[in-house]
Amino acid sequence: EGGTIKYDVEFIDYGNTDIVEEYSIVKSKDCISGEHDIDINVFEMTQEEELDDGTTWKVNDKCVAKWREDNIWYNACITEVKMDGSNEYVVFFTDYGNEAPVGLGEIFEYGHMIPLEDDIDENVVRGDRAQPIPSEADIGKMLKEVREETAYSNNNNAATSQPDANIAD
Repeated sequence: EGGTIKYDVEFIDYGNTDIVEEYSIVKSKDCISGEHDIDINVFEMTQEEELDDGTTWKVNDKCVAKWREDNIWYNACITEVKMDGSNEYVVFFTDYGNEAPVGLGEIFEYGHMIPLEDDIDENVVRGDRAQPIPSEADIGKMLKEVREETAYSNNNNAATSQPDANIAD
């Protein structure tokens, strides 16, 4: 196994799943050598259909994101798409009330997309759907409270840096 990244892959044409090593996943069927068979359902994606450039993320999209300080994946919601070409986003960690910047490789739509060897928070589901999270209105309200608390804390030189620092109930 020696450090090979593995993914839990769903084969959508047949409905089955399997653990697949990263080297077995290709962007285009043109990357498959002639010694391998190609299933009849494999087709060439057009440029418009490709989703790997991150341009499909929008504000309020629900996702799972990696908190850089502990390298653990948490449920989140996109709160800002940076338009400076950096492929960075700001996410709100919905289970803990924190907000942080993340890169394109630090967000996924669903928990099953997270590499199997990565650590995930207890609230993240590795199944085919993200854990239900608060509505956009509730997220907006929580985000406003967090930003107000952060502004207050920054004024008093006392900011938290952990995503698991819960907002007081």
